[in-house]
This record gives sequence, structure tokens and C-alpha cells, in this order.
Amino acid sequence: MPEIIIPIIDEFNKRFPDLAALNLTQEDLDDAQPRAKSCISNVVGEILLEKDLQTQGVYLATAHVLFLLKNPDKTGGRLTSATEGGVSAGFQPVPVNSIRDWALSRTEYGLELIQILNLIQPPLPEKGSDPYPYYTTGGWRV
Repeated sequence: MPEIIIPIIDEFNKRFPDLAALNLTQEDLDDAQPRAKSCISNVVGEILLEKDLQTQGVYLATAHVLFLLKNPDKTGGRLTSATEGGVSAGFQPVPVNSIRDWALSRTEYGLELIQILNLIQPPLPEKGSDPYPYYTTGGWRV
């Protein structure tokens, strides 16, 4: 049976002391796992990362999800301008290459997770050495 990375509340609080102030419980971490698993696999070896780095990614994904759930008003991006009278604020969007990166860039935990996920190279399709992509010299490629 494959080894599963399950965030534990004591370790989580050590890694993210700023989130420890939210008085999270193990149940909160467990409830965040379905969303966190949509960011990174929690099955050791399923993706091409060392176990320590994959574990850090799972914890970061969990922190990202919990931060968004507990602080929905703090995900606007980097503040570029603000005025007091009439209350307005300007935010600079983070440059991203995909919808996944945009979603993760909404928190500092997600930004760090993007760096880990960028280390993973998906398998490339196998290409034949024949210069003719669909035909061989004798007809259709087999």
C-alpha cells in the first residue's frame, strides 16, 4: 500500500506559526485535504519529487487552502496604491502563466508551492526516430 502524506497539526503549527494563531485543529487540516490534493499529490512517489520536498508541498497546499478559507478578505495581491479619504486601494496582479498559478498566487504559501511544482517535469510523449512522422518507407507506420 502506498505511503500517504497526512499533515499533522503539531508539525503544521511548527512550519506555519502565523497560522497557528488561528487555533486550527486536526479536523481543519483533514477537511482541507480534498482541496489540497487538487494542488499536489499526497501519495509518496506518485510525482517526481523527493519525499521531503513533496511533504513540504502538501503542507504548503494545506496552508494555502486554510488561509483562503479563514481570510477571504486578504487575497487581493500586492498593494500598489491607497487613499484614505473615499477609501480606495490598488493592487498589482502577480504575473502568472496558467490558471493554476493564478489560483496559487493568491497566498504566500501558494507562491512557494508554485516553485516546488515547477520542479516537476511531466513525462514527454515518446517520439520515433523516423523523419517521416506517419509513414515508413514500406507504407503505414505500425
